[in-house]
Amino acid sequence: MGASLSRPPDSYSTYISENIEYGERPRTCYNIEGFLKCAFYRASVDASKDLLTYTDNINKSVEKEYYKKIETLQNQIKELNSKKYGKKKLTEEEIEKKKNDLQLELDQVKSKGIVTESKNNIQFRISTVSEADWDARVKQLQKLVPDAKELHTNSPFIYKGCTRDEYRFIGGFKDFMDHLRQNYWAETDYESHISSGRFSDNSI
Repeated sequence: MGASLSRPPDSYSTYISENIEYGERPRTCYNIEGFLKCAFYRASVDASKDLLTYTDNINKSVEKEYYKKIETLQNQIKELNSKKYGKKKLTEEEIEKKKNDLQLELDQVKSKGIVTESKNNIQFRISTVSEADWDARVKQLQKLVPDAKELHTNSPFIYKGCTRDEYRFIGGFKDFMDHLRQNYWAETDYESHISSGRFSDNSI
């Protein structure tokens, strides 16, 4: 089968996965192409899902901490109202001052509200071809994506860009994970993804 840029192989299929604020366009697009039997392709798709839910998971944690803080302060105020505050006995003046301080802190927490991260406005275009058609698709991609390495013929083939003139070559699975580490995840987050059991540096 030829490697025409205008027509991918017949086995080619693609879908879009994204985390975008309503009414906005994607700020960053990533394109992951490969064949399904490739473990590194599947691992790259798994990593893309983690990135899309990254800010959502942060926000869930922030929301949980917010309500936990409010509950703690409210319970401390209740203890003072019942004239009990741990094992330490307080005078009426100390109790009143402590209540005022706690109420002030509670009001400040509530007025600040839940400060969440906005959606990361990232879009992933996940594309597959059959293993038999992979060589033909790689030849297309090497012409389509600037600075693509001719020696990179393995699955997956990952590149960045929402439009053709924005395309920039990233590489394979390990290159993609390094890119995520440098641009999104702290070292500890990266390590937790690497060691999650789905994929490992040791297997690359």
